[in-house]
Amino acid sequence: IEEQSKKVALKKHAIDSVIGFIARTIIMSEFRVKKNKEYIRDETYYRFNVKPNINQSASALWKDVIHKLVYDGECLIIKTDTNDLLVAEDYERVEYAVYQDKFKNVVVKDYQFDKTFFRDEVMFLEYGNEKLSTLIDGLFNDYGELFGRIVEFQLRKNQIRATVDIDSTFRKRIDDDEE
Repeated sequence: IEEQSKKVALKKHAIDSVIGFIARTIIMSEFRVKKNKEYIRDETYYRFNVKPNINQSASALWKDVIHKLVYDGECLIIKTDTNDLLVAEDYERVEYAVYQDKFKNVVVKDYQFDKTFFRDEVMFLEYGNEKLSTLIDGLFNDYGELFGRIVEFQLRKNQIRATVDIDSTFRKRIDDDEE
């Protein structure tokens, strides 16, 4: 179990390091809004660079975005009626060939939106890094092995063991009946 735990911890640390590096790079960037060939600092600029919603800073939002991208390979950012930007934890994507994709059953922090979001209303980001995906898949396999070993160890540790003394006269009586 200890060996498996070390393996899981090392892989998790490697993945978290990659997420941290990418997130810091994004956080250090400035998103600029251009209107009529001039850069402006409007609400969109403020949402992307300072405070995307009432509960998060821009750096926290972008860290969540990178985390979702690396672990899930995609990330959905929605805009609420109050213009807050939120990272969806769960959603159902309906893809179309000719029409816009739809995102239904969008969930953010245990709140499910009744609204269906269309592709032009959201930011849908996809990320595909085969080497990193292999590392993450390996991490989840290692987690499975670790939990399996923990359960196996606990079952073995908590086994009920007992001895039963049986009166030997019972055995003797059977032998006497056969004669």
